[in-house]
Amino acid sequence: MGSESVREALLPELHFSENAKNSLVIGNDHFVRSLHYSKVFNSLQQLRSDGHLCDVELLVGNETISAHKIVLAATIPYFKAMFTTDMLEAKKERIRIQNIDHTTLRELILLMYGHDLTISKTNVQAVMVAANFLQIPIITENCAFFIVEQLLDHSNALAVRKLLWTLNCSKAVTIVDAFIEENFGLISVAEGLVELTVDEIVELLSKDELQVEEEQVFKAAMRWIEHSLSRIEQTARLLSCVRLHLLEPEFFFENVCKNPIIKNSASCRNIVEAVTGYFLVPYKELRSPFFVVKRRRCCRWRIFRAGGAKRNGESISDVESYDPLEKEWSFVQPMRRARCSHCLVWNGEKIYAVGGRENGNTTLREVEFYNVDRNIWIEVAPMMEKRYGCAACFLDGKLYVVGGHNGISHLTSVEVFDPQNNSWTAGIPMKQRRYGAEAVALNGYIYVMGGHNGQFPLYSVERFSPKTGVWEDMPNMLIRRSSFGACAIKNKIFVCGGWVGEAYTRDVECFDPRTKTWSPAPPMLVATGHPAVVSPKNEIYIVRGVTPETSHQLQVYREETQTWEFA
Repeated sequence: MGSESVREALLPELHFSENAKNSLVIGNDHFVRSLHYSKVFNSLQQLRSDGHLCDVELLVGNETISAHKIVLAATIPYFKAMFTTDMLEAKKERIRIQNIDHTTLRELILLMYGHDLTISKTNVQAVMVAANFLQIPIITENCAFFIVEQLLDHSNALAVRKLLWTLNCSKAVTIVDAFIEENFGLISVAEGLVELTVDEIVELLSKDELQVEEEQVFKAAMRWIEHSLSRIEQTARLLSCVRLHLLEPEFFFENVCKNPIIKNSASCRNIVEAVTGYFLVPYKELRSPFFVVKRRRCCRWRIFRAGGAKRNGESISDVESYDPLEKEWSFVQPMRRARCSHCLVWNGEKIYAVGGRENGNTTLREVEFYNVDRNIWIEVAPMMEKRYGCAACFLDGKLYVVGGHNGISHLTSVEVFDPQNNSWTAGIPMKQRRYGAEAVALNGYIYVMGGHNGQFPLYSVERFSPKTGVWEDMPNMLIRRSSFGACAIKNKIFVCGGWVGEAYTRDVECFDPRTKTWSPAPPMLVATGHPAVVSPKNEIYIVRGVTPETSHQLQVYREETQTWEFA
């Protein structure tokens, strides 16, 4: 943003905490380099103080500042442009300066002559704006980071962001954005929220990175609207920024449906009706042109494990949730059906439990999903065929279930579930029978790896394209394995652990679809079979499974360091 734009912009007045006592000293070492020795600057400053050889006076209000054009042009781009071009001021000896107060301009000029400049909460905004006007980015940047590191709090964060954005301090803006996203709960009740323009509040409430319950986002939207009667016409626009389907149902019906402003708006009623239908028909996938459906990326994520079997073979329906911040497991709503040897699949909104066995002797067709936001399990249409030990993944909004065992034989069959109409259709069969394989969706393909064919573990891999309807062979894995875990991170597929024919393994390998090659990856800490594998934030979590040590600890792989550790 140029200086003209900054002059015309309405900058917020920043207010800082009374406890903010820090200061920043910008020394002349920023400007004195190998060709400009300190004694030269000392001499120039003495000449300026004595009024010797000064060839310009800067007029600021009723005050004047004497200086040397050569020094100003050499150190301040604004004056270089003024004195080295055909501007009228180039030949003037007295020049009036607008938009900067006398004290601030004097301090900046003294800095160019070798003095130190002390920045504090009382002058940082004035110095920052003046430095931007004079085109001295190093000072603007120093001031920006001083504000961000020493003075930023929830009461001034929105005003600070507006100032930094206006002055093109993009790096500092990124830091402030992260602070706002992390502290939105406090910021949403601060005075600065209601001072935002409609475009600014929409941008803020639409952020996927807000780390707050959705109820707080709704309250912030209504607080902004209710601040002025003229804002009521913006209600539908702000309501569309709230992920209404993530609200607690009781909160939605009590605070949204009954809100008089919302009830009196036809546009708002369309939004409310769409969400009401979602709450009343829980298995229905929510798709709406009226508001954002996807979850916020920085919502506090959790790991779930569901079902399994006791040592006596009895299946269980228990479901547990792991909080990575608290490092604690807690029980949530159990499944409707006890099951083991089943698939758990996450589609970004719900967790599907597919097939499996009950008490080791009944193979299941039944499928149910867990609504994470509402803590309930809902049954959907059963599969066409009973199966356990199958693999499953979502691609393009549909659930693909492949292979497994039907209680009689290993399977090549594939079924496809469409959540929109709650129905199953037969898919194109795989080339090989597979039990205990893994399926991963990546870049428009479904990759199915390994498994057991009834005689030995497999290392073969095949992939399916819904566009062509064809399964094609891919390069084999490095080792045969079944009952392992797999996931995709950073456009690569990782397979972890599993049964290799004689024992469970720690080995991990990685497939790169671009080169179509497998390569070894760092092994896990503990050999594991039947692991549940999840990959939040480009990390791999190995959840329990069967281990020789019967360890229940989580193993975590961090791709950046290529290391494993216990969570």
